Amino acid sequence: GKPTAKQTANMGLGELVVEFLRDHADTAYTVTELMKQVEGLPAEITNQKLTALFRLDNVKPYVERSMEKGKAYYKYATLSEVVED
Repeated sequence: GKPTAKQTANMGLGELVVEFLRDHADTAYTVTELMKQVEGLPAEITNQKLTALFRLDNVKPYVERSMEKGKAYYKYATLSEVVED
């Protein structure tokens, strides 16, 4: 079916994050850093909510997650690394 208004809004937020990561493709960010730096995200967005955006179908292929010293970092996945499954 058609996505709900909330789903559509979340997809839009996810796209903001993807665009930010694309513009800073050589840098990996924690969720907390993204919450502070991505313009257009609602001030009240939580870590959990932002992390959930990374699982959206329109976001997931473009975001690469890595772990370093127990912290998750996210960066833009260059298209060569995007694998269709």
